[in-house]
Amino acid sequence: MSDLRMSDLLVKAQQDFAPQFQQWLESYLQNCKRTSGYHELLLNSQAYSLTGSGKRFRPFLAYSVFKLFSQQTEKIQKYCLALEMVHTYSLIHDDLPCMDNDDFRRGKPTNHKVYKEDTALLAGDGLLSDVFGIIAADSTLTAETRIKLVQLLSEKIGSHGMVSGQVRDMQSTTDVTLDNLKQIHLQKTANLIQAAALGAAIAGGASENELHNISDFAVSLGMAFQIKDDLLDHSDNAQDFKSYVKILGLEKTKLELQNYSDQAMKSISAFNGTQGGAAKQAEQAEVLKALIEYNQQRAE
Repeated sequence: MSDLRMSDLLVKAQQDFAPQFQQWLESYLQNCKRTSGYHELLLNSQAYSLTGSGKRFRPFLAYSVFKLFSQQTEKIQKYCLALEMVHTYSLIHDDLPCMDNDDFRRGKPTNHKVYKEDTALLAGDGLLSDVFGIIAADSTLTAETRIKLVQLLSEKIGSHGMVSGQVRDMQSTTDVTLDNLKQIHLQKTANLIQAAALGAAIAGGASENELHNISDFAVSLGMAFQIKDDLLDHSDNAQDFKSYVKILGLEKTKLELQNYSDQAMKSISAFNGTQGGAAKQAEQAEVLKALIEYNQQRAE
């Protein structure tokens, strides 16, 4: 997240998070190297995509939401890693010839172009499988919390969530409706963003009312995130029919982005400290508000 229009508050938060996450990731990969039975080719393929130039948006979101409720950031470390691993697996699989058939991602050859299709497929499988073990073994969290996180992540990324969203996307035809498109974006994009924020709130000990607000915030942010992608990716390509811009037009798509951003802002404003909330929580809520604004303004 390097856009020059990013607020100072968000820059500071990202500068706090980025080196920590990098350390967590490097430590995880080093531990994998020392694990008996971990095939070197598989690990190299996974590390190739995990250590790419991604924004780390989902783990950063989880980290930022967690700090609304707790400063014990060691409790969110493993969940942040799990989120990035899930996201990475989804990108590896999305790029495969049987899916989007992409040769490049973020300026680098895609995983299957470097490690071949069979290894890339298994690299994604391994990343997805490993996340549940990482969460289940996290001794910083109670057993009850770990179960909740595993259940939440499974629901949001599995057959009821992200995977069905991918199937809907692949099965779409040129007569896709706005409702169809919203369902695809909700499942394929917003669900993992919701899992990031809601899981972090659970790990941080949020109340039921707080979880409700965080859930609403995350779904709205997730939809806004995808709509912004549609605006950035907009082209005159006749085959680019699965986008808000193609269905609504440019101006109405911008209005949709504003509406979802406003909804996200309203939900996170419940943590502004005016109803007895701690000053630290209100300050952290400002980081999340800045993230909403950053999404609206980002250029990539």
